[in-house]
Amino acid sequence: MGVSKSGRQLARKFQRTIDDFDDLTLAQVKEASQIIKTEVTRRAPKKLSGVGKRGARIGVRYKVGNFGDAFEAKSLVFATGPFHLIERPTDDHRIPKAEVGRGRRRRANTALIVVPGGQQSGRRGPRGVRRFAHVKGTKGKYPWRRGNAAAEDDVRRVLASKTATVIRRNF
Repeated sequence: MGVSKSGRQLARKFQRTIDDFDDLTLAQVKEASQIIKTEVTRRAPKKLSGVGKRGARIGVRYKVGNFGDAFEAKSLVFATGPFHLIERPTDDHRIPKAEVGRGRRRRANTALIVVPGGQQSGRRGPRGVRRFAHVKGTKGKYPWRRGNAAAEDDVRRVLASKTATVIRRNF
């Protein structure tokens, strides 16, 4: 927050601190969720190239609230976008030809896949114009698993310290 330059700013900080002490568990869960989000996004790329026309964006979000019968503070941290493509390995697979047109005019035989960097006319070989492409698959990079493991100690520290969370947040 920084230094208070007037009495009004200091009064607002104190009022926020009082409000946060009322919702202490919610503030702790919110900060723990932010720590997990930061650790996971640090290990994951922002975009996946080769997915969609401009690359698919991936990220992490969380929802915090008081839920249940006793109105306990809980958080749901989840991945957005095709995060599963980098989390786990993908198998070898075949990309079929794309179908061109729509409705009755669909012409399946005219769509081709261009594999760059080779001869353009041959039917054999790994490069050129093809009716399908074979993809070897990928290794999993596990940013979700590794980010959660890295954030575990910090999350425990935040949930164990009662007043430090509120003071750090407001001052």
